[in-house]
Amino acid sequence: RPAAAAAASTRDMSFQAAALVGTPVAVTTSAPRSFRRSTASSRRTPVAPRADAVKEIDQVALTEELTLAARQFIPASMGVTLRATIGGVNNYVRYVDCDDGKTYVLRLYNNGGETKRVAFESAVISALQPQKSRLSFAIPTCVPSIATGETFVVLPSGNSTSLYELIPGVLPKNSCARAIGMASGELTSVMLDIEHEVRAVAPVSSTPPYRNFLCNVSGAFASKGMTREIFYQQAEQSPGPLDAVRPAIDILLEQLRALEGTLEEYKAMGSGPDAFPESLIHGDLHYDNVLVSSTPDGHVTGLLDFEFTAYDWRAMELAVCLSKYVGEPEPMDYIVDFIEGFAVNGELNDNEINAIPELTKLRVLEVVVYFVARAYLGEDDISQLTTRAVNYANRLVWVDNNRDAMILTLRTALNKAKEKKNGGAVVVKQLVRETNR
Repeated sequence: RPAAAAAASTRDMSFQAAALVGTPVAVTTSAPRSFRRSTASSRRTPVAPRADAVKEIDQVALTEELTLAARQFIPASMGVTLRATIGGVNNYVRYVDCDDGKTYVLRLYNNGGETKRVAFESAVISALQPQKSRLSFAIPTCVPSIATGETFVVLPSGNSTSLYELIPGVLPKNSCARAIGMASGELTSVMLDIEHEVRAVAPVSSTPPYRNFLCNVSGAFASKGMTREIFYQQAEQSPGPLDAVRPAIDILLEQLRALEGTLEEYKAMGSGPDAFPESLIHGDLHYDNVLVSSTPDGHVTGLLDFEFTAYDWRAMELAVCLSKYVGEPEPMDYIVDFIEGFAVNGELNDNEINAIPELTKLRVLEVVVYFVARAYLGEDDISQLTTRAVNYANRLVWVDNNRDAMILTLRTALNKAKEKKNGGAVVVKQLVRETNR
């Protein structure tokens, strides 16, 4: 892998090296031709009939769009070369190599023109900038646009774009779990402190809470015609690619229906400090959105991709992190390491601890809903789900079989961390008393 790898989110074709805050800038130059050509008669075409019923990508037009995007931030006098990054699902991202030797990361959002989501992401990262000294890793930093100095631009196509500083590092995958856990706990603590500042400019997050994940279909996608009922119809009845993984799809839908009832019980408990407190969370924080050093110590160099930041249950941050590890062979060692790292800075109450297995499943199932909705709307190919369905089903089965072990590990790690902190506080108080004598 290169010294600075491309961070591939499960929902983002993105090595994100950053973003500050800004108002979207509308480009008035003529738009390139659309780089998405629909071969379907309607966006309401069933999700599963065939992969080519979704939209094909005109690579020439996409390159034109990416070049136009880069020039919003880099002067025409500077020679640039666009270079592919690795992995990902959602957005279009390229390295931008400049003639002066600098390399940036260009992100062209493929989120259906959800400019509000880009603006919210920028607001969060802007609020994080003064907190950098509290973090042991880098967070995104944006190159301002030439025209206005803002941090993202809306192109004539309606897609937003940003240019980011490069954060050195490599993708950890299933290595460095404890270090990633510690960094996640750090971010959780800082996000709690900046929440009031973000709410002052954005009282409602553009991404709905995970707990409303089926409502998210009618919430996030309502303007495009998606509903909860259509989701179930598409997932259960549409013929085609989903039938090839039908046993896994059946497991996912059975688990989804059961989880709906459980979430209602959690919601009834409220959002108090002893129930399910809310906080500003990253919302997509897993090992594909992390960079680590290539040195033997494997420390975290950056946390990336704040596109799905939201006001949500605090415990969802940890659940999202764990949702990737439970898809690995023999996950428990990774989970123990991650939780022990997270506990150093993270905090959860008893209700949150007991709910972590179900919330981990919630993250997996929310992604299922997300992929079906995007395929139905013609924003992506249903293969994004079919290639993952068996793994997703296996994750849910593993969580069910290891629920007690997950809870015990988390409770033990948090208690040990609390005892250590309390012990340190006692020592400090003793030293203060001795000094004052």
